[in-house]
Parts: sequence; C-alpha cells; structure tokens
Amino acid sequence: MNPNERDALVDQVVTEIYDAYPWLWAEFGQHGRERTKEDNYHHIDHLYTAYEMKSADFFLDYTLWLQNVEEKEKLEEAIEQNNRLSAPFIELTKDTALVPLFGDLTSDKMQAVEDYLLKASQKRGDRPIVI
Repeated sequence: MNPNERDALVDQVVTEIYDAYPWLWAEFGQHGRERTKEDNYHHIDHLYTAYEMKSADFFLDYTLWLQNVEEKEKLEEAIEQNNRLSAPFIELTKDTALVPLFGDLTSDKMQAVEDYLLKASQKRGDRPIVI
C-alpha cells in the first residue's frame, strides 16, 4: 500500500466514523478527529503488517491488546467518576457548602475530589474555601 492509498483509506474511515457519530465532533472537536486519525493509521499499519506476514494472529493480538487498553481506560474513568460522586458539593447558603466524603479516603479520591471541588467552587464566584 503506498502512502497516498493509506492516507485516502484513513481519511475515508475517519469521515465515516464522524458521519455515523456526529456527536463526536461536538464533544471532541478537531483534536479528537486528529486522534481518531492517528489511531486509524496504527490500525491500518497493523492490518497491513498482518497481511504481509500472512498472519491473522498478529492482527488478532493487536485487537486484543486494544480491547484491554479500552477496558482499562473505561475502568479508570468509572473509578474517577465514582470518586467525584462520593463527595457531592451541596450548597447550603451563598457562602457555605457541605461536602460529605463517602468511602475510603485514598490519594486518588482526594485528587478527584479536590479538582471537582475547585471547579464547583469557582462556579460560585470568588469565595474562600475551607477544607
């Protein structure tokens, strides 16, 4: 496969992905499209290498590895979301909020909570934060 064919194939695949899932553009913008393009170059390269090697196992191993990466990312995202949800920002008055912490206090949870609290408090304006 020459570079022009490769580029055309990746462009076609990325266009089809963004046509099929228009919300991707709204959520990830041009940066997301570029990352999708990068990912698809990797996919095409592995598929072509498997073709040249006449080895379906090579590509299957790659797809299994991708699945593991995606599952790990989803799990990490779920843990981070759980950490954020375990510390709800409850506004009591215009100057006071309550943040009860649920579950074990780990450094990951505290980091997620800290980021979440800073964003929540910034939405309320320039008020002091006492932790």
